Parts: sequence; C-alpha cells; structure tokens
Amino acid sequence: MPSDWLRVIVTLWLIALAVIDVRQRALPHMLTTGPLLLIGGGFAVRALAPIIGMGVPNAGWDDVAMLLAFATVLLSDTWLAGLPALTAISIAFVLGTSVGQMIVIGWLLALAASQAGFMGAGDAKVIMVLLALYPDPKLGVALLVVTGVIGLALMLLTLRGATGLWLMSITRDLIALKFPARTGEVGQLNVPLVPLLAVGAAIYLWGVI
Repeated sequence: MPSDWLRVIVTLWLIALAVIDVRQRALPHMLTTGPLLLIGGGFAVRALAPIIGMGVPNAGWDDVAMLLAFATVLLSDTWLAGLPALTAISIAFVLGTSVGQMIVIGWLLALAASQAGFMGAGDAKVIMVLLALYPDPKLGVALLVVTGVIGLALMLLTLRGATGLWLMSITRDLIALKFPARTGEVGQLNVPLVPLLAVGAAIYLWGVI
C-alpha cells in the first residue's frame, strides 16, 4: 500500500491538474515537466553515483535503464530517441529488475501514445510521473482500463465520422517513416484525459485494487 503522505500529495496534485485540464484544456509545465525533470535528475544521480542500489540486486542497472528512458523523452522530437529507447529496453530486460522494466515500458508506451496523438504531451508526463513513483503493474492496469476504455469512447464520440480519416492519416505518416500528426495537442482530439488518469490513479492509491 502506498505511504499515506505521498499518496495524499499525489492525489492533491492530480486533483489540481484535473481541474486545470477541464477549465483550460492545457497543463502547466511547472506541474508536469517540473516533477518529471526532478525524477529524471534523480535517475541520473543514482545511475552515475559511485555506490548505487542500496543493497538491492541489479538496482543500478534499473537506474541506467530509466535514465536512458528519460533521455528518450528529452530527444522525442527527433529520431535520435530510438537509440536510447532500444538501449533502455535491452538493459531493463537483460540486466534489470521488474521495477525498471515497468517504468521503462510504461514511459515508452506513454511517449508513443503522445507522439501518435492519442494524448497530449502533458498527459503522457503525468503517466510517467505516476509510474516512476509507483512502478506497480496494478497502477498500469488501472490507468490503462480507465483511460483506454472511457478515453477511447470519448475520442471516437468526438471524431464521429472522421475516425476513418484519422486512422488513415496515422497509417500514412507511419508508412512515410514520420511521427503521426499530434492531433491530441492541436485540438482535433481535445478530450481532457487527466480527470480519467486521476480516477485510475485514485483506484490504485486508495486501495480499491
């Protein structure tokens, strides 16, 4: 069970972001990028410190993998992101533990969803922060079910007859070896996801699952 003080802070953070997302349809960098940078900095310190792991086997390799995943996020606007992404996956699954694997895969999936336009960059950062704080498959399932089922339904309702054109656009960009258009950030799929993420996280944080 998550510690009381941390889950209270995370819950209040999610509530604040959810209110902002509904009212402004945009998330402030201070509340999304800021925490992510702090977490990425923590990965860097742990990965580069002379003594790491605190006695946990392979924890040092987890930190290296997570640092590379963080580098992937920083380079996500270029194809250079592919190199640290592949390296992070390799290290996590060959030398790391389930904790590192959970964070690396979760971060890369959130980043891919953002690049494909399924969600905005701010939404992806919220997921990354949550998974870094709580690398638990139960949290991943809660977020996936709530955002996947409800979010997809809302997205299709918003698109209506344009769903086919949207899918064709993504397919065309992938065939052309380009990142798909970021429809989630330009308003075409303007569905606020943070309230859904907050519900999914609350289900996990407060012991429903």
